Amino acid sequence: MKEHYEEESGKDKGVLRVSGIDVAPENVAGKPIDSLNWKTENRATCVASTAAAGLPYEDWKKDERRLKRKKRKHANKQSGKRSRLRKQVEIEELMMRYETVKVENITLKSEMKQLMEDSEKLRVENVALMVLPIL
Repeated sequence: MKEHYEEESGKDKGVLRVSGIDVAPENVAGKPIDSLNWKTENRATCVASTAAAGLPYEDWKKDERRLKRKKRKHANKQSGKRSRLRKQVEIEELMMRYETVKVENITLKSEMKQLMEDSEKLRVENVALMVLPIL
């Protein structure tokens, strides 16, 4: 699509029209536009600054910032949601591990008690055997 550039004459001298949109006599960088020396980069800068839905540069920039902020908020919200879900899964895994270790601990305590009882019986039997006279 070819853009049409023309310089207005009369009371608004220096105002440039780009595809029917008035462009200020300064480009985005704040440098005056020399209508006699209208360079391609100036043309591209001004078109880019006014091309967004025909909005003036300041309004377009505010909309762009607002959209970026909205996108960032959405991304942060999604990240927080994922973080909370990961934390919930981690807590559930820890609770399952706790229950497993708790059962294992009860089993080991029971086994230890049984071994202590067996050890005591063997000690008593050993003492009894040592007291008996050798025949």
